[in-house]
Amino acid sequence: MKKANRIIANMMRQSMGDPTDTEHVWVRSRQRKFQTEPVATLRFHSSMSGDNRIEYTRNLYHYLTGALSYEPALDRKWKRFAQKALKNGDAYLKAMRDFISKHDSDIGTSNEIYNSSDLNSNLDGVIQWGYILIGRHNYVLLQIHIGCGIQYGYSDARVFKVTEDYFFHLNAGYFHCNVWKGAHAWTTDWHGDWRFLGDDGEDGNIEKASLHKGSYFKHLPTTTDEWEMGKLYIDEYKNGYCPVCGGQLVVP
Repeated sequence: MKKANRIIANMMRQSMGDPTDTEHVWVRSRQRKFQTEPVATLRFHSSMSGDNRIEYTRNLYHYLTGALSYEPALDRKWKRFAQKALKNGDAYLKAMRDFISKHDSDIGTSNEIYNSSDLNSNLDGVIQWGYILIGRHNYVLLQIHIGCGIQYGYSDARVFKVTEDYFFHLNAGYFHCNVWKGAHAWTTDWHGDWRFLGDDGEDGNIEKASLHKGSYFKHLPTTTDEWEMGKLYIDEYKNGYCPVCGGQLVVP
């Protein structure tokens, strides 16, 4: 296991030392086997009232461990900086902002702390972070929400290097049918809308096989003979079936 994986798992299991609901969340986290959990879950919803939507939820652990690597030197600097700042009475978020300002090489970069709950995110957890640009490399000073109200209950911050650009895309997603796989696949654009990918990995026939805004959502017919090109069928278990070939839509 990569060191980043161990650190992220420990952050998600960090105890708040509070015998309330927060501690119950910690107990559940201690029991989780993060590596064996699915990368994402996919469900389709449709109703007569027009509530047509795709519920695509990414696993926070896999999202973080796939996009980040541990940065020990900068992390040690942060620990020393934070210890001194907190001893002087600074608030934790102020210490994070001051550390970013001190080490960021881009004068025009903000020392803002971002929270995924304020953004368009499909993650199954909440993170809080700030960016540090050093040379051509992006780093993040990261906290993970581990319980209590969304304003509180975060892990200690740690420093990681961004190794995959999808870290910046909180609502990224991808799924395909289990018959033609990559040939019948959908991915999200930067707005979070689903777009069909053609055989060559580029945007294909969007109109024929689009999942935008649930335009083609329809309940699964009683017989496969009723399948129709361009219609996305949904069964009672909220599984969806490819509007191109009828194969089940799955997360790879």
